Amino acid sequence: YMAEELVSFVPEAGKHKIYTDSGTEELDLFYPPYHQRAVRALEKKGYVRDKDLSYSLIPGTGHNEKAWAARVHLPINWWLQG
Repeated sequence: YMAEELVSFVPEAGKHKIYTDSGTEELDLFYPPYHQRAVRALEKKGYVRDKDLSYSLIPGTGHNEKAWAARVHLPINWWLQG
């Protein structure tokens, strides 16, 4: 329920790009079901994967600054694409 409620505050697709990912260790171990619910809710709002929505599961990573720093280039490069 919380994933869908959170997505209800996101604007309709068309002018925004959304990147989201989740790891598989530490706190992220519990995120995949909720992450997928949020992704499905975004798709219902019209977001399309690889157009204005990017999501992925990053195996072997956790919920911490070191893991995020190792992949910060992924959302930055994706957002900067045409």
